[in-house]
Amino acid sequence: MSKPLVISIHNYKTAGVTFYSIIDRQFKKDEILNTDLLGLESALSIITQSKPEKIKIVHGHFYFGIDKHFARQHTYITFLRNPIERVISDYYYCRSNPLAHNYIYASKLSFKEYLQCDQVLNIDNGQTRFISGETNMPYGSDSVEILGKAISNLEHKFSLVGITEKFDESLLIANQIFSWSQYYYASKNITSCKSHDFDEETWELLKKRNALDLQLYDYALKRHTKDFGKIPFAGVKMFFLKVLKKIYTVTQPTYSSSKKFFIRKDK
Repeated sequence: MSKPLVISIHNYKTAGVTFYSIIDRQFKKDEILNTDLLGLESALSIITQSKPEKIKIVHGHFYFGIDKHFARQHTYITFLRNPIERVISDYYYCRSNPLAHNYIYASKLSFKEYLQCDQVLNIDNGQTRFISGETNMPYGSDSVEILGKAISNLEHKFSLVGITEKFDESLLIANQIFSWSQYYYASKNITSCKSHDFDEETWELLKKRNALDLQLYDYALKRHTKDFGKIPFAGVKMFFLKVLKKIYTVTQPTYSSSKKFFIRKDK
């Protein structure tokens, strides 16, 4: 029996680029459909071409519900992050990166103005938006029904609900579910230059904009704790993962340089 298609929802600024580097080791190139690279419409058009069954995982910034394009058994996975930290990281990342999704707004607005910009939907309960699949969720919505739908989706449709702040533990859960290997990594796309120096009004606005996400994150944390508790010898596995990470951090730059050198020589 074939394995179900894995659909990986990449919430903005939740370590999705780092996670993708691990996904990349689990599958062949033609088995991965990365909508972040191809664009959603272009990626979905591939599904209608010959042998779409070769695709084993779809990854990218998209709403829950993309499974309607696949007439196959499937399961969802995702990572959630502390909503406050996620939005702060999103602002400073977009502010300094001309290619970023919200650069046009973040580069011109203060953080407080950014939080009040109704064009920037992904910092207004952005994780609840993606996970609920409510593409028409109004800006500033505090709908308990939409939150309930997001939680229900996580509970019934998602095999893996990772936590960015517990990334290593999440990888062990992924290994437990999918038997994925080679899950050592070097962190990528980190937003290092950011500030938490905001006035009280800005903090309150930040919490208000993410009231649903805070509740969704609380649910995800509790589920994550239960999922991690099911892993046999979790402490031993965490130890070996940390060792592998240290080795990889030291050897990866050398490996990458050597690989580029030999590729140039082949040309």
